[in-house]
Amino acid sequence: MWRAVDVLQTRGVRVFVTVPPLRDRPSAFFDPAPAAAPYRTLLVRLQQRGVIVLSAPTDYVPSEFINAGHLKDLGAQRYSKELGRQLVALGVK
Repeated sequence: MWRAVDVLQTRGVRVFVTVPPLRDRPSAFFDPAPAAAPYRTLLVRLQQRGVIVLSAPTDYVPSEFINAGHLKDLGAQRYSKELGRQLVALGVK
């Protein structure tokens, strides 16, 4: 992954990461529990390398998920629209 980030950035590609929502719990990337520390560390390392971490939309309801980790079409469309909004706000066309 690090090599891919380096190659992309060397070629002038802006790298973005987003963390999709989960139905029953926060993502480990944002979980303050000690067991989730490696995930939080990964996000910090990505940011230190210039990777932009986009905020995940919140306030999903269980009916927007097909299971605990995957959005149904309606939830996925909302997720995509929010990510698009964030990218436009950052000047990405």
